[in-house]
Amino acid sequence: MTTRLQMMSLPEAKARDRAVHSVDALNKYTSKRVPGFGPASLVWGDHEAERAHTEDAFRHFAYTVENGTISVHVARDIGQLPDRFLYGVMTHEFGHLLAGHLWGEWTEAAADEAAYQFLDLMIRYESDLDLQCLTCQEVHEIKSVLPEVPRA
Repeated sequence: MTTRLQMMSLPEAKARDRAVHSVDALNKYTSKRVPGFGPASLVWGDHEAERAHTEDAFRHFAYTVENGTISVHVARDIGQLPDRFLYGVMTHEFGHLLAGHLWGEWTEAAADEAAYQFLDLMIRYESDLDLQCLTCQEVHEIKSVLPEVPRA
């Protein structure tokens, strides 16, 4: 049985704060496991991410760029995702950055494998959108590296 993904209905500033916090937490979490990597920056409401999210497929929330600096470009709706999915998508994007930086590979499979090998986080695909997600325990481990977590 496939579960329908329930988006939150948060003000944009709150949704952005959640996305920023997820990148901050993943930067710190990743730096403890891969010394010298990052930090990645967040590009909020990126035009191409918004276009892909609305026109190509609703499940496209983010993509990564590495061109001297590393960044995760996101559609604004990413901040409306429940934590398991928000952190799943962001972890997958960090997997892309790791796989690209360390292996020279940018495939979807390489992103998930890098997240597992370097971060010990297993990307799963759930919901009607077949969207990346983590377990609640994995999300808790990532969030625990920062002192305060914005509440949804």
